[in-house]
Amino acid sequence: MVKRKYDAIVIGGGPGGSAASTFLAKKGYSILLLEKERFPRFHVGESLIPGALELLWELGVDEEVERAGFIHKPGGNLATRLGEYVKFDLTLIADQLRRPYSYEVLRSTFDQILLNHSRAHGVEVQEECRVEEVLMVDGRAVGVAYRSARGREGRVHAPMIIDASGRDTVLARRLRMKRKDPVLNKVSAFAHFTGVRRDPGPAEGNLIIAMFPHGWFWIIPLAGEATSIGVVVDVSYAKAFPGGMASLFADAIRQCPFVADRMRAATQVTKLYVTSDLAYQSKRFAGDGFILVGDAGLFIDPIYSAGVYLALKTGKLAAELIDHAFKAGDFSAATFRPYGETILREAEVIYQQVCGWYRFMNNEKRVERLVPLMVRFTSIRRNFTMLFSGMYDQIDPDRVAFAQMLKDPLYRGGQTCGQEAVATR
Repeated sequence: MVKRKYDAIVIGGGPGGSAASTFLAKKGYSILLLEKERFPRFHVGESLIPGALELLWELGVDEEVERAGFIHKPGGNLATRLGEYVKFDLTLIADQLRRPYSYEVLRSTFDQILLNHSRAHGVEVQEECRVEEVLMVDGRAVGVAYRSARGREGRVHAPMIIDASGRDTVLARRLRMKRKDPVLNKVSAFAHFTGVRRDPGPAEGNLIIAMFPHGWFWIIPLAGEATSIGVVVDVSYAKAFPGGMASLFADAIRQCPFVADRMRAATQVTKLYVTSDLAYQSKRFAGDGFILVGDAGLFIDPIYSAGVYLALKTGKLAAELIDHAFKAGDFSAATFRPYGETILREAEVIYQQVCGWYRFMNNEKRVERLVPLMVRFTSIRRNFTMLFSGMYDQIDPDRVAFAQMLKDPLYRGGQTCGQEAVATR
């Protein structure tokens, strides 16, 4: 039964919403979480980077995630369109990790674990309860209007509204703050398959990125028989392709011998999901009485598998700032300025690395020159491993691979995705 008032209302029960709810509940706050779907539910984003594990430990759910039986991810592999296959092993940075592996997770199970963890800490979770509107008074968020699966409507109020609605971006759309990124203009298509050939031994769990002339594939092995396979291409290529995304997906496999070989005996076991306009960002991450968490605020690109990590991290940061706001009795946008600034600093690092990576992948001569260096020099592989692990502020840009990749940024005119936004109005 929904009460009339809470300390905070969270829109969305994914990793960001669960994290923010749990961190706040641990501090003694009364939290209502409204989730539009019934868990467990399908979701993409199955490959966790090691940076996410530290946040799971802080949440107190790391052991439960370990017991869930997810396949261990000891590293990642890069398959270039020139035929090279480069392996990046997390043992190269084991001295900086709590565990020398991460996980390839079935998101339906993983997200259910986090949501149940929130419940266990006293969060009131209402599933199949869609937020129809964020209630605003003089520009300040004061509550939400919702509708249950049975059609019951209601309103509930709180000093803080946390938007963790993912790609629905409830508040960013409501306040017209969402903008597409002009550079990372990508579209993806993905599905789960059985019968996909995997690497032997512990390397079975490695995330694989496979390049082809018009984009790249991810191959994410999941516990059991399922493998997540997705393709990412420019929106312009998808629009010009003579056929729908299912035809594009099949044609991309044909153009990528590495993926085609892995999928010779594959059977598709889910529908093909399509996500367009992958990269976007809200002009603000917070305002009077509200804060945006995870994909509700921004999404950069799937290439580094940073989505869950950023959701967990922003959930934690939001909880810390909201706790401060309660203690100060001030829920104005100015109180949350450090939140937006922190997000922008990390997002800008990720954004520039993503742009550099695409420039690298799109230049065959550069790939041909640099890949042998990756194979030969452990220091370079260590740098790349740190990059794919979420240690964005620790890589050494003076190493030859990064110097060559990032010396001439892909994006030169205008503002990057991360320079325009500010945390206050």
